[in-house]
Amino acid sequence: MRDVRGAAVETPWPGLSRRHALGLLAAALPIGDAGAASTAGEGVDVTAHGADPTGQRDSSEAFRKALAQSPKIRVPAGIYLLGNVELSSGASITGAGESSVLKQHPQARFAVLADSGSPRLSSNLRAIRLSNLQLRGSCDSDGFSEFVHLVSLNGVSDVVVDNVLFRGFRGDGLYIGSGNIGGQERHNTQVTLRNCVFDGINHQNRNGVSVIDCDGLVIEDCRFINTTKADMPGAIDLEPDGESFHVVRNAHIARNTFIGVGGHGGAIAIYIPRGVLTKPTGILIENNTIDDALTNAFSFEQPAGMRGPAADTTQLVFRGNRIHRCAARPFRLRGVEGAVLSDNLFADTLQDAQIGFDRPEDDVHDVTLRDNVFERCGSHEDAGLQVFSASDVRFERNSWLDCGNGARDSSAVRFASGSSQRVRFAGNTFASATHRTAHAVSAAPGRRFDAGGNVFAPDNQLKDGLTNAFDRPDS
Repeated sequence: MRDVRGAAVETPWPGLSRRHALGLLAAALPIGDAGAASTAGEGVDVTAHGADPTGQRDSSEAFRKALAQSPKIRVPAGIYLLGNVELSSGASITGAGESSVLKQHPQARFAVLADSGSPRLSSNLRAIRLSNLQLRGSCDSDGFSEFVHLVSLNGVSDVVVDNVLFRGFRGDGLYIGSGNIGGQERHNTQVTLRNCVFDGINHQNRNGVSVIDCDGLVIEDCRFINTTKADMPGAIDLEPDGESFHVVRNAHIARNTFIGVGGHGGAIAIYIPRGVLTKPTGILIENNTIDDALTNAFSFEQPAGMRGPAADTTQLVFRGNRIHRCAARPFRLRGVEGAVLSDNLFADTLQDAQIGFDRPEDDVHDVTLRDNVFERCGSHEDAGLQVFSASDVRFERNSWLDCGNGARDSSAVRFASGSSQRVRFAGNTFASATHRTAHAVSAAPGRRFDAGGNVFAPDNQLKDGLTNAFDRPDS
């Protein structure tokens, strides 16, 4: 299959139909110029201050002069070479659509940036707007550079980025940070991205969006295409640097499309390192589509036992998402306390989903999986989902169809090393018409279950001759 530029795209599923491939590529097409007519006459025209629309001369100073005259500036169609243009409160840059290109200067760390210079929320820069633009990096000519971003925001509140194409970024398309020097303290609130496209071109970049600190993040109706090196996190990465003051909470990631994204964390990755004192809560991820990911579809990792508000233990709601043909795991949860995964489709993933892992800091508590469909998950592994050490885990009304690799011990759900307390299965359906799955639920040798605290309810349905060995470890 080929991308929007006609270049060949490798996929681990060579049987992908031409019709399906064309549908994916149509969804990946960049933003248009629909906003051009509405932007005419809004703000100061940067060309009036000497900005060069041919891209031959550096237009950075012209943009600075225009912003000094008025916080609202207008960018006609053209290519404008610039770097490190700083935004103040109330700044608004509006273009004529993707034909208004802000091209990052090859020697500039950022194309555009905002930094309050203060850890105090009262000093935050406010009401910044970017709309109807293309921001263009140079990963296709200059390659990867982890800390060279198109837009860097630090210490901002009430920011809206609407209908912007981020293309060819070498580091991040958009960095929502805590300063551009390690150890600096900044806090961000109420940052909204909508109707944007993040096109990594060749995966030679870090993340589409990096979030170091934000309370009140919205990412909706965006598209992420061909982003992220294999050893970088993912298309969207919520990952504090490990400072005690960093905050990541109240994030809503909805109705986005991810196509062919890479990384080692996930298309959507949340990683909370040791040292962060504020427990992330209020994370809602819903109605996204993740297709042909070269990484995990979703990952949430933190040290087990993080302190948090006693009245709200729910960290994560992951619902209504559709994952197809993932080269790694449909999801990975480690150290999470308080999560609900519901009404999701996980189809054709090479690896199994994981709850917990093999270190004490990975133990998971209070997780509900409800009304999900796992279809052909773990085709290169011996299970559709593996559970390590976990407590208070509820499996309710899920469907497990043809999961595992067809081996003798292939299972829909396998309890791996570790221990479990208060695990309940109710109303689930386990089926395998192709006989890829041998067991509905199995347990590894040495697996420990608490006495009497686990339930496999009578309303679970085992079809196609599947057996159940829940809470009975293999000999």
